[in-house]
Amino acid sequence: MDNFRSLFSSGKVTILMYHNITDGKEDYMSVHKDKFKEQMQFIKDNGYNVISLDELYSYYTEGTPISDKSIIITFDDGYWNNYMYAYPVLKEFGFKATLFMITSMIDQKLYLNKDRIREMDANGFSIQSHTVNHLELNKMSYEEQLYELNQSKKTLEDLLGREVKYISFPYGQFNKETIMITRKLNYKLAMGTVREKAIRKNGLYNLNRIAVFGNTDIKQFEELLNKN
Repeated sequence: MDNFRSLFSSGKVTILMYHNITDGKEDYMSVHKDKFKEQMQFIKDNGYNVISLDELYSYYTEGTPISDKSIIITFDDGYWNNYMYAYPVLKEFGFKATLFMITSMIDQKLYLNKDRIREMDANGFSIQSHTVNHLELNKMSYEEQLYELNQSKKTLEDLLGREVKYISFPYGQFNKETIMITRKLNYKLAMGTVREKAIRKNGLYNLNRIAVFGNTDIKQFEELLNKN
């Protein structure tokens, strides 16, 4: 039987971060589709429980129990290949995932179009904000940051007909003003990019993620999942 975490445990949760899923040559940010499927198979075969950001938020704010082996799967940017290669695999395994979309890239070459975004969001692949233009927020004025966080949220809410509650900060960069705006706009959680597990004591707007790179083999993937 799974062990379950309560609000009073360490609060550490593994949030995986992907970008490109490719059928061609791998690079730093591109994981081959076969390797991605192997990683998802490993998650299934080893008793991990893939949960949503909604479940993580309930765990952190209300103490709703989650499995000790809980994992969250996320994608940044909104590349078309996420639909082509990741989406079918996630559906095959029955896994939930979150995709943080750069809203200025919707309908652009190599990125998702509106129809695919709606389809994925309706089928277990929650679409959330990755700002409008994917800029370093900590180098921007308050007004510029407000635009990036507010307009991306509004664009997606208009497209999906529901509230957008989560955001991934581009490059993991933010400052105090970013957090103020994030809270003001009623985002519930915000993601960074540090290669560590998410932990409640760092706050709801500074959640670490563990990046999976193109050269991550299955042994290294196992080590990522087992990080303390």
